[in-house]
Amino acid sequence: MPALMVLVALDLDLLLELRLPRDSVKRLALAAGLAATLCLTTTSDAGSRWSAGAGAEYLTEDDPNLAGWLPAPGGIFYETDMEFFYHTFFRNPTAPWRYTAGFEPAFMPPEDFLTYQQILINYTNPEAYRPWIRKMRPPDRLVLSSRSDPASFLPELEWKHALGTLWLGRLPAKK
Repeated sequence: MPALMVLVALDLDLLLELRLPRDSVKRLALAAGLAATLCLTTTSDAGSRWSAGAGAEYLTEDDPNLAGWLPAPGGIFYETDMEFFYHTFFRNPTAPWRYTAGFEPAFMPPEDFLTYQQILINYTNPEAYRPWIRKMRPPDRLVLSSRSDPASFLPELEWKHALGTLWLGRLPAKK
């Protein structure tokens, strides 16, 4: 889009050079009209592009409802949703945990990347998550987006409804 805007601006400049003198009031009015149109179309909240995030909820370290449900220091968030990563990472930039996908899933260890791909391909199949569940340690957490309690299809973990459709799973505490 920026390259197209530059191209249009350069073409308009050439056209205006031929049709309107540089010191013409008509040229100033045309430029002002185009600038106003651009401003109104890019700053409007069409389709809630600017206000969609207002009121969004995020996981934070200081949320008392999530005490014990976020990864412990050195733990890992096993997740496949990049939006989850960005929302959580930028709300908790100094958190003592790590993320499997992080900024780029291609940087994952090969076995985690294979599991990640299998989850994306077989999203509704709980078997795709089992390699990560087998790999989990007590400080780690598995993040799922589900409308129903994941305990019904992944019973080997304890589950906590965090917010929206987001669930956090952890290994059961040893008795």
